[in-house]
Amino acid sequence: MSTDGLKGNAAWGGGVTLESFRAPASYDASEGMLYIVSSNVGNYPIDGALYKINALTGVTQAYTACNGVNLYHTPVIDQSAIYLATYASWVGPINGQFQAFRKSDLVLSYSIAWVADYPADAFPSAPMFLTCEPDGRADIAFMFDRTGHLHVVDVDAGVELFSRRISEVAYGGAGGAIGLDVNGDPHVILESALGGVFDLTPQAVRARMAIVNPSTRAAVPFGNDANYPVTFEEVFTNMGCLDLTTQSTFPTYPMVRR
Repeated sequence: MSTDGLKGNAAWGGGVTLESFRAPASYDASEGMLYIVSSNVGNYPIDGALYKINALTGVTQAYTACNGVNLYHTPVIDQSAIYLATYASWVGPINGQFQAFRKSDLVLSYSIAWVADYPADAFPSAPMFLTCEPDGRADIAFMFDRTGHLHVVDVDAGVELFSRRISEVAYGGAGGAIGLDVNGDPHVILESALGGVFDLTPQAVRARMAIVNPSTRAAVPFGNDANYPVTFEEVFTNMGCLDLTTQSTFPTYPMVRR
């Protein structure tokens, strides 16, 4: 609903839907449009919806369903795109995602799902925020999920640059901001759900090893050839910005046949 700020009367709206609106709307003053997200009520899969509404008339200019996910956070407006950090309602094939929509008609440009690399509750616990790079470099989005991972996404390329677990607490992040100090150096400030504060600053570009599974086993059929290939589950991954090169050495044992 829109209210006349001078008279206090309803300018438009007031209808009833089966949707739940759980996040503040975003307003684009350059085009006079509101961007609003909702969670539809219904059977699995529940789809969130993104709306583009004329702020003066209340007429819906475009809308789209959002791949079986709910929407709890305010849309982030860029020059030609709308970005959403989405929340999965159901544990299963669909999980927390970063989604980018074309601003003109809300067509989905790409989505990044975190379910492949992180636990089932890897969805955002706080609104994301976006850099505005003045020198032609790609804008970067920062998102904190419930497992304490900070996700960093190149929004122009549509790829996750890296992620890092900076909070061990459940429900991870609670918000953040970007700013410059008195020397002009950038800082990304984040807070955890239990009151921790993190100040991230640019560091030397490097690879970063993260242990995924500190203990792994693989079954080997008895009596096979000594050169039988054995495949282990992923033990570590690279969360840094440079390629990670490793060398593994396994002891060899003589095979005794009886």
